[in-house]
Amino acid sequence: MANVTGTSGSLIHFVIVGVSVVIFPFQLVATPSTVAVNAGSLANSTITVKSLNGFTGTVNLSSSSSSASLSCSLAPTNVVLGSSGNSTLSCGGPAGVYTVTVSGTNGTLTSSVRVTVEIQDFRINASPASVTVNAGSVGASSISVTGLGGFAGVVSLGTNSTSCVSLNSVTDSGSVTLSCTFASARTIVVAITGTSGTLSHSTTVTFTVQDFTITPSSTSVVVDVGSAGTSSITVAALNGFAGTISFVSNSTSCTVSPLTVTGSGNTMLSCTFSSASTLLVTVTGTNQNLVHSATITYTVQDFNIAATSMSVTALVNATATSTITVTAMNGFTGTVGLSDTVASTNGLTCALSQSSLPGFGTSVLSCKASTAGTSTVTVTGRSGLISHSIVVTVDVVDFSITVSQSEMTVSEGSTGSTTVTIASLNGFSGSISLTSVVVKPLTGFAGTALPTVSFSSLTVTLTSSTTSVNVLVTVSVGDDVYPQGFGIEVNATTGSGAELLFHVSGAISLTVPPPGFKMVSSPASIIVGPGGSGSSTVTLTSQGGQSGPISLSLSYSASGAACSLGLSGLNLPVGGSNSTGLSCSGQIGSYTVTVTGAFTTPYGVRTQLSGSTRFVVVDFSISSTPTSILIDAGQTGHAQISISWPDSYNGTVTLQLVPVSGLNASLTSSTITGSKTTTLNVISNTGAVYSLVITATSGSSSHTETLTVTVMGISQTSTIFGLDPAVFYSGVGVLVVVAAAGILLFRRRK
Repeated sequence: MANVTGTSGSLIHFVIVGVSVVIFPFQLVATPSTVAVNAGSLANSTITVKSLNGFTGTVNLSSSSSSASLSCSLAPTNVVLGSSGNSTLSCGGPAGVYTVTVSGTNGTLTSSVRVTVEIQDFRINASPASVTVNAGSVGASSISVTGLGGFAGVVSLGTNSTSCVSLNSVTDSGSVTLSCTFASARTIVVAITGTSGTLSHSTTVTFTVQDFTITPSSTSVVVDVGSAGTSSITVAALNGFAGTISFVSNSTSCTVSPLTVTGSGNTMLSCTFSSASTLLVTVTGTNQNLVHSATITYTVQDFNIAATSMSVTALVNATATSTITVTAMNGFTGTVGLSDTVASTNGLTCALSQSSLPGFGTSVLSCKASTAGTSTVTVTGRSGLISHSIVVTVDVVDFSITVSQSEMTVSEGSTGSTTVTIASLNGFSGSISLTSVVVKPLTGFAGTALPTVSFSSLTVTLTSSTTSVNVLVTVSVGDDVYPQGFGIEVNATTGSGAELLFHVSGAISLTVPPPGFKMVSSPASIIVGPGGSGSSTVTLTSQGGQSGPISLSLSYSASGAACSLGLSGLNLPVGGSNSTGLSCSGQIGSYTVTVTGAFTTPYGVRTQLSGSTRFVVVDFSISSTPTSILIDAGQTGHAQISISWPDSYNGTVTLQLVPVSGLNASLTSSTITGSKTTTLNVISNTGAVYSLVITATSGSSSHTETLTVTVMGISQTSTIFGLDPAVFYSGVGVLVVVAAAGILLFRRRK
């Protein structure tokens, strides 16, 4: 009996086993008793049947396995014993550790032996077995190796794809990571094979490689400068791709909208460029490590506008031109519309020969103005959103012509001159030719000859440094030109044909005066007293180119005058003078003495001119203030005696008193020259009324003045206004003298 005890912690169990010892006639021995082989190989063990105690006979052999999965066979299946014999146990099956019992029987006799069979193998698994990954990204799966049946070998791992990283080997059991990177979208089954000796097992990992494509609707876009050129970018998901793609372009002149697309869809590339060129625009879509690009070629077209002359010069009323050239850039074929805008202060007008051009060509800009000045013309070319401009400066130049005097008087046979100034306007330069035109009177032209005009220079040249020139204009009047009025125009001309510029000066009014003379008498008036004579000098001065003999004659406005000339004719030089004396006498009165000169003009016409001299024979007048004198006997009375001459004549008058008996009279002065007064004094001792006569004589003229003198006797004396008469009349006399003096002074002032 045997007591078997089992213990685990506080647990204790035991069993009592009864053991019976049996003596077998034969014995089975397995060599080896434990057999380890790889799966797929047979595990062999030699079963030796040993005879015990001389046993002989046939022992039948059989085997049984702890698992039906293990298949075993014995060869031979029986052994005839003499002493001993062998049989080979061969087992095969899946990996595992099995116990095989080999039994030998002979009749009722049985003996057995146990053989441990270890079928060794390994298992290979992938986790996960399905991997979704972007093209170009690493997809990974864990490859595990599990040893079976006590497997302790080295498993070498390999794949069927060059897109995967080599795997390390695994000893016994373990795991490695399978890393694969695929360049394009597809579904790939990668086989992973583990090998250890004759053992080989495989597993697979299915890689779903995803990607996307971007495709432009147009890979070539032709667009004008300043206009937006677009291309639709189509995003196509490959192999189930559903990621979000972000877009950018390589040009700051471009935009992408929308900036992201999920899975499949579209985005729009829009580019606007400022200058003509051919550009490659790349649109790049990115999702993690996925980067795809599309390249669009932008042909940016434009045109250029230029002028053959950016600054042109023309005479007034002439046409200034500049050729406007439109040049296509980078294959531009659009229609270019042309327009001009004038900024002018001198009335410049412009026009283009062509208002539109098919992408390229020329148009002539023509400008004209009637006055000098500098203007700018902006020529603009437009095609769609493209607009280009150039500025052309137009200088319209001119010159002015002015005369220093607008009127001239030139006598027969003489010359006169004036100055004409030619001046540049707005930078004119060039040669100017001068000519003249003598304009006849509109009506009544006399004769056939005309004045002639000459210039100190027939051509003047104006430059940037010489902006004005003075030209002397000489007008000559021949003896054969009749006296009348003419117009003289100075013409200035430059250029020719369409570039001809013609200016006329303001008309010079030329007067050719009638030839003759001017007559002057000095003095202009001959004034003499009664019976006297006087003289004047008559001077003739040549006018209008007159020369030669002048015949003189006299005539009178009335009878009573007698005059004579010292010379009956005078000879005049051109522009000179000559004189003769004029002597006159006559009766009292005023006369106009006309001196007439007859002569022949330079152009042969007999004519005459007259002048006059005033001849006056003056007389005087005598007056008394008062005309009556009242005095007492023995008292002195006074009166003012006035002599007056007309025309301020200073004649001499002699005064005489006619004696009156009983009256004494005297004059302060008996001779008076000019218009003056003298005092008359009277006295008498005898009362009476006296009549006193004063006789005034000058030359052949005599006049008298009579005064009444009343002398009061003593018996007649009385008072007047209470005053003694002598006193009263003395006072009256003084008042009369003062009044007379005042009147005389007033008349002289007049």
